[in-house]
Amino acid sequence: PQTLVSFQSKSKDLSTFKELWTAHGFRTSMVTSPKPAVSVYLESCINPSGIDVSKSSDVIEGRNYLLYLLGMHPNQKDESDVEETYQSGIKSVYCLLQFCKKLRSVRESDMQDPRIVEILKDWETGLSTCTNAVASPSFIDGNKADADIHVTNLRTFASNVPEILSNLISTLMTIDHSLHKEQLIHEYDRI
Repeated sequence: PQTLVSFQSKSKDLSTFKELWTAHGFRTSMVTSPKPAVSVYLESCINPSGIDVSKSSDVIEGRNYLLYLLGMHPNQKDESDVEETYQSGIKSVYCLLQFCKKLRSVRESDMQDPRIVEILKDWETGLSTCTNAVASPSFIDGNKADADIHVTNLRTFASNVPEILSNLISTLMTIDHSLHKEQLIHEYDRI
């Protein structure tokens, strides 16, 4: 959102960060313990303070983005649903992506092996399409049906993670006999 981008050129101190939230209708204060930080008041997440949000679509877009970051956007589900969605659709997908990223950085030639590419190709391509849709600005303000479709897609990708991980580890051990299953699983579990 443009109103958030305009703050990027300003200094990176707490007063600027506080000003960003205040400019989008949030009531804030500075706290000093245990570390200096900006506190956003809960009621200002429900009712904007000090601005007329009906006058600026940029402010509304920025405010919606900030509410989404806090997990308080009206289109978001309640907290338990967000946690359930994370556990069922995001966590395992994220872990496998990070595991592949780590493998590519330390075992570049093995990860370019056609057998490995074949295991990951469809999953990574489909996941990229799904995550691009979720990351788009229209997703935040989109309708619930579209959001549910993307969450279902993420869960589908997550359900494939155990099989893909197993095939990936088996194939890596075939490529390099010095690798051990326990070693690779330990690295995956560390993520």
